[in-house]
Amino acid sequence: MLDFEKFLKYKFSTDTRTIKPGEIFVAIKGENFDGHNFTEKAFQLGASYAVVDESDVFNDLFNTYHEKLLKVESTKDFLLQMAHFKREKSHAKFIGVTGSTGKTTTKELLAFLLRNSGLKVSASLGNFNNSIGMPLSILNSNLDDDFVVIEIGISHKNEMQELSCVLSPDYAVITNIELSHIGNFNSILEIADEKSDLLWSIKQEGKFYSFKNSPFLELFKTKLQKNSIRSFYCDLDTVNILPSENGLNISGVFLNDIRVSYHINSIDVSEAVDSVLAVFAVSDILNLNQDEVNNLALSLKNFNMISGRGNASDLTINNKHIKLIDQSYNASISSMRNGIKSLNYYRNKDHRIIAVMGEILELGEMSMSEHWKLVPIVDKYSVDKVYLCGSAILENIFGEMEDSKKGGYAKSSQELFSLIKDDLQDGDIIFVKGSHSMNMSYIIQELKKLENLC
Repeated sequence: MLDFEKFLKYKFSTDTRTIKPGEIFVAIKGENFDGHNFTEKAFQLGASYAVVDESDVFNDLFNTYHEKLLKVESTKDFLLQMAHFKREKSHAKFIGVTGSTGKTTTKELLAFLLRNSGLKVSASLGNFNNSIGMPLSILNSNLDDDFVVIEIGISHKNEMQELSCVLSPDYAVITNIELSHIGNFNSILEIADEKSDLLWSIKQEGKFYSFKNSPFLELFKTKLQKNSIRSFYCDLDTVNILPSENGLNISGVFLNDIRVSYHINSIDVSEAVDSVLAVFAVSDILNLNQDEVNNLALSLKNFNMISGRGNASDLTINNKHIKLIDQSYNASISSMRNGIKSLNYYRNKDHRIIAVMGEILELGEMSMSEHWKLVPIVDKYSVDKVYLCGSAILENIFGEMEDSKKGGYAKSSQELFSLIKDDLQDGDIIFVKGSHSMNMSYIIQELKKLENLC
């Protein structure tokens, strides 16, 4: 049995590409790789220790590094157990964030707002939110943090209970619940039930934050009643979101009749909604008054949206001025709709609105019906040209679209880019979005390279 106390002050890594000297390497066996094969490399890069499955240790490795090898029955179980131990030893208040979309942005916004309040804060790196990434995020927090903000993602049944029990948050936030990963569930209600299992693990005297307009409000309340946790629901009907030259202006009545007005550097309505929930939650967590909330919200003008989640760039390619809206990181049907809706803020007769959309994955049997919802969206918001990327479902939808709207179809983002670059016009506004695995960021990168070549 390992002495967890001994390793509390170490940082942990599962990736030799990013490991730093002094960290502890944890060898994880995945579907396409085995971290045990990189253990010696981890030591060569300066790892203090390596945690390995005792059944996967080679004799020559053991003979060379036996003092630095920590043998366990399961490295995955070790991660969870060590993370739980550190969480219990930490002086910080923990905030757990889940939902179908907006998790990462909301997590980053919460951390930003808390840091701007003068507090010491750790947060999940990127979207480290699964059974490997979430415990790593806890392990790489600091024992003297004031707050630790942890993102939790699930894609299968019975994942949330295990992860949330490790986290045991003082505060919980659910952004929204949609059809993400519906291929692994029987209904959206099952998704809601799984994600809201986070509420079972909130510590006594803890709090929960979500939206008043959530269709799963009663489900949340039922789970919270059994745990005697106080809940607070943000009412989006009291909030106005309006376009400005470089982003969105948000104003309205938030918590306890506090009026707030501020700006964010994004044109994505989804990002604005995420910011509302973050300001709402932090205002209550820190028990802020009117002036303090105003000052906190105003600081969001300095918040840089995460790459691929609503960033806007002005490019000049072959003397053509292009505005590029980068939402390439990931997608759901609702976030795709909100993204296209946001393009209306730029509309005028001199600009073409071009939607470049990659397939939305993990929708299972609902994939065809959900993707067909994109057609009325592009019609409603007057998109001029559509480029689609993905499986035969996307090809069929493209074939049925109005000829005037057809930009191009390809199976991959690489193929699609070659069609886009030959059809650029001065003043184009190009929106790029799709599931992470569709690699829509390739199109963003290649368009930016074209500017550099000019």
